[in-house]
Amino acid sequence: MEKDTRRFALASVALGICAVTLFPVKPGLLARIREIHPGFSPAPFLEASRTFSAFDFAQNILLFLPVGFLTVADRSRTPWRRAALGAAVAFLFSAAIEIAQTRIPGRFPSFWDIGFNTLGGLLGASIYRPPQSGAIPSADLPPA
Repeated sequence: MEKDTRRFALASVALGICAVTLFPVKPGLLARIREIHPGFSPAPFLEASRTFSAFDFAQNILLFLPVGFLTVADRSRTPWRRAALGAAVAFLFSAAIEIAQTRIPGRFPSFWDIGFNTLGGLLGASIYRPPQSGAIPSADLPPA
């Protein structure tokens, strides 16, 4: 992955995460959704946001997998150092988000979120495998 492509992808993921985690849902939005979809019920979402749940666990990990993966892509480090870098970046980014949420009405910071987001970054960095030089021998390629 080219460095500029990786940076653009990481910035896009970071902006998406900020949009999802920092901006509370507007009060009129639920009424508008019910107008469009009369059978819509937010109960499962509200229930998942009040307490720790498997949904919260999975959501936080999956949200930060790309952060860990894109942080270490194309970096020549040992697997342990890649994993540590991915976890560190996810931790710092998540902590910054949770600190920001203390000042935003309607948002609720949680230490659980920081832990699961860090785990997501660690897993994302751990699944990255650098391309091997000569992985595809040129003799096996079809003629151009």
